Amino acid sequence: MTSEKNIFSKKPINKDKLLKYGFIKKDGCYFYQADIMSGQFRVEVIVDNDKVSSKVYDSETNEEYVLVHTDKQYGKFVGRVKEEFYQILQNIADNCCEIQPFLTPQANRITKAIAKKFAEKPDFPFKKFPDYGSFRNKANNKWYGLIMNIDKSKLTKLKKDKDKKIEILDLKVNPSNYNKLQEQVVFYPGYHMHKGNWITIILDESVSDNQIMTLLENSRTLTLNKQVLNSYWLIPANPKYYDIGAHFKVGQTTIWKQSTNIKPGDTIFLYVTSPVKAIRYQCQVEKVNIPYSHRDKNVNIEKIMEIKVLKEYDKNFCSFDRLKNFGIKAIRGPRRVSRELVNYLNKNNS
Repeated sequence: MTSEKNIFSKKPINKDKLLKYGFIKKDGCYFYQADIMSGQFRVEVIVDNDKVSSKVYDSETNEEYVLVHTDKQYGKFVGRVKEEFYQILQNIADNCCEIQPFLTPQANRITKAIAKKFAEKPDFPFKKFPDYGSFRNKANNKWYGLIMNIDKSKLTKLKKDKDKKIEILDLKVNPSNYNKLQEQVVFYPGYHMHKGNWITIILDESVSDNQIMTLLENSRTLTLNKQVLNSYWLIPANPKYYDIGAHFKVGQTTIWKQSTNIKPGDTIFLYVTSPVKAIRYQCQVEKVNIPYSHRDKNVNIEKIMEIKVLKEYDKNFCSFDRLKNFGIKAIRGPRRVSRELVNYLNKNNS
């Protein structure tokens, strides 16, 4: 692999930054040059359609100094020339590129969507495969997605796909849905994962971002064990006794009556009773067991909790009639939430 590919891999060029850095635009390409080794050599860099190429010339003879593009060792002098040459390229990359975690546009779009929705970024756990990125549920650190780049023939088993590099995404699926997904040509058995529980998607735009995000949400929910599910609560709120709309704004922190063993970090889905009759807010518990004394004909409060509003749902998104589909027949006090309802409520409907 050339030095340009090493340094500029997964770093799309920002053309506006090139001009600010000192590049000159000519015939649709961008040109830059700089002296190294106290003027003994000249580096020339060309950016053409996002492809970066570079050469080093002897300033006195104007001949190309090709030794900088070889991995062979030629002594300390050549090593110094290569070091200064690579530093020029690295400075350009640092100042003129947008750093991306993966190779393909779709992989990077999905990564941004995950970060926006779940505030979870990929980690790269394999020393042997530093480009393999895993996505983990922050509730329990379990994987729900893995992006890899592999030879396409390893997936398709076709000779014509040999030496074709692709980027893929592995996802968890419910075994009951596995065979149905496998009937579609865009889905493959989980690469290096347990068949029947994982599927693989090629990130080449053959599957839409929306469909991938739906599958990712389902995969993430499947990582929730009983202990994690116990951190989700459905709590009723009566608008006759409290002006909820005036105090619940996304991003704000407020207080609420605590009547059960809720912990900091738990998630609350607030169900607003009649006449609204729908889940309207998702909140995160910040503090608990705060002493508080209040009693009237409607409510008796002995302690409160501090909660932060994360999301506001449309009143038609999860009405009481829809909750019946999840087996909920009444909401009279704090109660646990099923895996299926958590998955539904985590969809983008704010």
